[in-house]
Amino acid sequence: LIPGGEILYSGTKSINESFSVTGLRSAPLPAMIICEISDAADDKLKQIVQINTSGNESLSLLDIYGSLQLYGCNQQNCLVPITYTYEIENIGTEPMIIDFLERTSRIVFKING
Repeated sequence: LIPGGEILYSGTKSINESFSVTGLRSAPLPAMIICEISDAADDKLKQIVQINTSGNESLSLLDIYGSLQLYGCNQQNCLVPITYTYEIENIGTEPMIIDFLERTSRIVFKING
């Protein structure tokens, strides 16, 4: 929903199933989206989540809003270049020569709830 009550998306989704939200008639998204999440079995309202899409607050990939998680954005650059700076110091008493440096990473996402 948008604050005026117009529906941007309506449908039944299973857990971990994706859906997309677009502005009305190909317009940009409104400044605020209100997501009403109901149980499909009894139509009982379980959660109301407001997401600020005005650009005044950052939206990042994998951000979690209640039971929703942002997986992508359309026609925007969602990836931001990152520069890593490393400082290596020899704390031993012997001289050293670094002839190879490798960076590995393991990203772990935890979802609480």
